[in-house]
Amino acid sequence: MTDDSGQAAPGTLPRIAVIGCGAAAKEFCLPVLSKFPHVRQSVVFVDSLAAQAQSVAAEMDHAQYCTDYRELPCNVDAAIIMTP
Repeated sequence: MTDDSGQAAPGTLPRIAVIGCGAAAKEFCLPVLSKFPHVRQSVVFVDSLAAQAQSVAAEMDHAQYCTDYRELPCNVDAAIIMTP
């Protein structure tokens, strides 16, 4: 659902988990996700290394992060698996 400006209405953005925050996530996911700044608040980055997850989340400004997908801070609509 979009408003008159073509932006997604609040609360209608898909909640996305990016699982794995290594080189593949940085090279492929971040460039795509960064093209949609309004999506940043609905992305959660997950990596077993807290520093790695936090670093990637910081590149997306308001993104959340955690170290275990079983402890996601919210329900998600989709997951992008970026693990080897």
